[in-house]
Amino acid sequence: MDEPSNPPALPPSLARVRRAIEATAEACLVLRAAGEPVGPAGTVLGGVPRMGQEWPRSPERPMAFVGALDFAELARVAPGVLPWLPEAGRLLFFYDEDEQRWGFDPEDREWSRLVFVEGGEEAPATPPAAIAPHPSRRVRPVRAASFAAPMDARVPALEPAEWEAYSALHAAHQQEIHGHEWLRHQVGGNPDWIQDDARHEAALVAHGIRADGPEAYATDEARRLEGEAAEWRLLWQVSSDEELGFTWGDVGHLYVLVRADDLARRDFARAQVVLQCT
Repeated sequence: MDEPSNPPALPPSLARVRRAIEATAEACLVLRAAGEPVGPAGTVLGGVPRMGQEWPRSPERPMAFVGALDFAELARVAPGVLPWLPEAGRLLFFYDEDEQRWGFDPEDREWSRLVFVEGGEEAPATPPAAIAPHPSRRVRPVRAASFAAPMDARVPALEPAEWEAYSALHAAHQQEIHGHEWLRHQVGGNPDWIQDDARHEAALVAHGIRADGPEAYATDEARRLEGEAAEWRLLWQVSSDEELGFTWGDVGHLYVLVRADDLARRDFARAQVVLQCT
């Protein structure tokens, strides 16, 4: 389905929060299998990156290559859908899948890496001996409309019956646009949070604050930084994927969160990578 524009049909039991839910609508690009061979251009998951630089390492080992976003392809296939994205270049995503850091500690940034490649036709990199590359999959972006997950900070606190009703509706909508029960490979739009909204966490971590428990959010500094949570947006979401050998925690997702001003400068060093799972 290409870009459904209507929110899930909300029953009368959700009338109290209808406007708040509808206000969260955001365009996104769902990444679906393209059935095409992996070439020098295009958006891919897994495989071997094309880059003319040293393979990124965490403090312990070479990191696994998760995939590449081809911004020129995204702009060509879905013009104007995500106007805040770069219109050229490729973003390579590396993650230490042995360590699998959650992202709530400022030091966790050392266990993932985003590499922006300006252009060119670099040859495939040679993986270090310690790396067994994941299978590769060419994916194509499909325009869709996303809505906030029940635990998103923009959704008002829900009564138990409201929570049950909206959780079911949101899950059904996600399955509709992704064409799968639990795969959620996506660029932009609303994150499909498994736990809590991680944008406040990202704001704290960006200021060097370890955000690993309720006490971390109870300080005056944390409450002040809550206003910065809205500056963070989802750039890329990568699901656990059995066919690709991606296992993030217990069938979870990786979320790449960025701030608009950093993205405008192509500064991906300050992005936050968050892992959530059930």
